[in-house]
Amino acid sequence: MTITQQKLDCIRLARSKNIGSINFFHLLEIYKNPSCALKEIIESKNKNFHQNIEIASLQAIEKEL
Repeated sequence: MTITQQKLDCIRLARSKNIGSINFFHLLEIYKNPSCALKEIIESKNKNFHQNIEIASLQAIEKEL
């Protein structure tokens, strides 16, 4: 079974600390895909925007799968 990068990013976003279901769908609505949402969170310098979000590591997601 192969999994696409978009699916991995979607799982990563969903498993990130302080991302609940409402924020998850809100971010997808704004950024249109999980890769762009992750990139924005990582690059964001505005601490109020990302509420101390901790992005789930790719290694943790791959281990989960």
